[in-house]
Amino acid sequence: FEITVSAPRGYNASHLRKRKIRVFQLHKEQYLIGKTSLETPIGHKVAAYDKERAICDLLANKANTDIQIFQTAFKLYIERTDKNIPLLMRYARAFNLEGEMRKYMEVLL
Repeated sequence: FEITVSAPRGYNASHLRKRKIRVFQLHKEQYLIGKTSLETPIGHKVAAYDKERAICDLLANKANTDIQIFQTAFKLYIERTDKNIPLLMRYARAFNLEGEMRKYMEVLL
């Protein structure tokens, strides 16, 4: 597997690339979309993206994602009781994925 991270455009990520970490650099507005924090099992706070942003990232990188992982993630998201389709579509619009996202949502809903 491969470790990937997102960083705002202009961030010096050379130290990450040296460690073979794949870095996606985004405009600051896109970088902040869906950003949240989670607590690890040992109590540390870490930055993460919410589930709607994760689905958008999967769709944006569909060509580099195993189709089984892609399909399973979408299916599990749709089955969740806490899904937020309007938020998902707002994120998709911000990443220019709205048309493609609508196609998948129409099939799954």
